[in-house]
Amino acid sequence: MKNEFNATHLEEQPQRLRCLIVVCTYNERDNLPSLIEAINQHAPEGDILVVDDNSPDGTGKWATEECENNTRLKVLQRSGKLGLGSAIRTGLKYGLDHNYDRIVNLDADFSHDPATIPALLERTMRSEKPWDVAIGSRYVAGGKISGLSYLRRCMSRAINAYARLLLGLKVGDWSSSFRVYNAGSLKRLKWEELVCDGYGSLQELLWNLHSTGAVIGEIPIHYINRRHGKSKISWQDAQGALFTLHRLAFQRRFAKK
Repeated sequence: MKNEFNATHLEEQPQRLRCLIVVCTYNERDNLPSLIEAINQHAPEGDILVVDDNSPDGTGKWATEECENNTRLKVLQRSGKLGLGSAIRTGLKYGLDHNYDRIVNLDADFSHDPATIPALLERTMRSEKPWDVAIGSRYVAGGKISGLSYLRRCMSRAINAYARLLLGLKVGDWSSSFRVYNAGSLKRLKWEELVCDGYGSLQELLWNLHSTGAVIGEIPIHYINRRHGKSKISWQDAQGALFTLHRLAFQRRFAKK
């Protein structure tokens, strides 16, 4: 069965929604060609934006050359390694500036299966109770993880549990970057309040969307550790995420007074 964005119960939609799929890269030359091919297969109606932080391994160069063969592919080449949060925000703002209706974000290392994109999109497009943010989650019933070290698993679970404790929002996977955003919900954000450039930006973005009234939901995914290359996550990233969570918790408490 062909995966299409316009599910059966959405046939009353007056026009097809425009979708942008954002992939942020730094040294992903070995993964990106296969990922682009898989996105083309599973989400054939979406455009693809590669936001590359001047990868030394030539990721951005390959993507720029590939644009000549793939009219759906677009590339933003940045000056250097400016951080995941900054890259994601750049992709989201590009989507808004170019009038896309849905913006997908997924990792470049194949830890997120592009075959799940249609299911995430469908949850934001239902005629009844659509989600503003659909998260591909490791930590809801049916979610799985393969290939991560015990230490990485513990670190990830601890940060997500701590986020739920501090912020009081029952989201299983705060740190998942596999998400579909309704552009309308992104337009309600106060972008100047999004200041984290590290992995804590994922929690910051989600919390600020929740604060605007966005409806957030999760579907289970099978997260598989990267195919090629090395992980960019470090203890400093974990510490930065914890700092961001404490800042958001302080803002939450202050807002209640």
